[in-house]
Amino acid sequence: MTERVTVGLQLQALKKNWLFYILYNQDSLSNRILHLAR
Repeated sequence: MTERVTVGLQLQALKKNWLFYILYNQDSLSNRILHLAR
């Protein structure tokens, strides 16, 4: 039971990191595009 809980917590942390990573990359990409557009 405790193993399942820790795995669930690890998955939640991975999802959060993944979302943050994607948002961060999208932000840097849009910044690059803005710089190119200028």
